[in-house]
Amino acid sequence: MTEHSSVVKRYQELELPIRPGTPAFLGGIIQAFKLYAGKPKPGYKLWMNRLPKEILGSLKPVMLKHESDRRLYLPTSNKALPVEIPDFSQLAPLMQEVGKAVFKIEQEDTARITDSGKPWVGNNWTGAQRRMADYRERFDTLAEIVESL
Repeated sequence: MTEHSSVVKRYQELELPIRPGTPAFLGGIIQAFKLYAGKPKPGYKLWMNRLPKEILGSLKPVMLKHESDRRLYLPTSNKALPVEIPDFSQLAPLMQEVGKAVFKIEQEDTARITDSGKPWVGNNWTGAQRRMADYRERFDTLAEIVESL
């Protein structure tokens, strides 16, 4: 936080644009982890368990120390990581190709990344629909957190 104050001062001296205020910590997001049988693989799970402890033990005390009239540490004490977002897998290049959020992808869009030029069908498409609905729920949770501030 001291470094942030120093950077703000330098930016102001150089007349560079900088937004007012002090950064606040809203929570961490575990992302891009691989699943096996619907659960995070062990190597990822290790860090998923370790990060909340580090946030609560290392980051939270620093943020609280720098608070004055404005709260800088905003997650609840028991939910430092409010959302976990698994790897997008084949949906990642598809999102980039069509320029859409993961939960806005339509079946016709999938034809753009297949060798045959035909859209996904059967289990390929129903599995993607399930994952997209899951991602929507996860992003809705994030939106609710931000909107509640």
